[in-house]
Amino acid sequence: WMKRILFCLALLVVHETQAMSDDARRDTLWVGAGFGPNPWFNDFGSLGWEAMGYDLNARFVLSENWSVGVTLGYEELKSKRSYTVPGEDNYLKMDNVPWGIFADYQLEGPWSAKAYVRGGFGLMTYKLRRTEEKRESVRATHGYVGLGLRFKWEGFLVDLGSGCRFLDNLTDAIRTDNVNLVLVFRVSVSFPVSFGR
Repeated sequence: WMKRILFCLALLVVHETQAMSDDARRDTLWVGAGFGPNPWFNDFGSLGWEAMGYDLNARFVLSENWSVGVTLGYEELKSKRSYTVPGEDNYLKMDNVPWGIFADYQLEGPWSAKAYVRGGFGLMTYKLRRTEEKRESVRATHGYVGLGLRFKWEGFLVDLGSGCRFLDNLTDAIRTDNVNLVLVFRVSVSFPVSFGR
């Protein structure tokens, strides 16, 4: 399924870039960085709002509506029981390095700030630390869906984004049917890399 998604993204890139004019190609690549909180929903207990995430991203504009990109980040995820269970782990902390690809669809509107919808997927390497135990690094897949608002400021693009990163069921080392996800809130600033003649 991953090869099929990559193939569809490649077709989208070819189709949209062929339709672009020479003037539109000049500010097609935006590179930036972002940060924000990422509370973790898992089988363990409470959320950890104090945990932060950071990422670098590059976004290639295909048309007025479509763009695709890549992202690489670091997240610190935390979770703690609201009650203590003797003989069991009562604290979880994850050092997570997610990376992946995404596609944005920018919605039409009369305002200078533009809303967009984002979807993506990728891999992540994480290390889960429990109360008295450290685990080796583990790799897993993840998916992402979200919404955002994007506007220009002094030649830069400012993104206010929010979304959900869906994790593997065993990411928290507890096998249940409950949802295991991270809420991602980001403030990002990016600048253009022009391809002028």
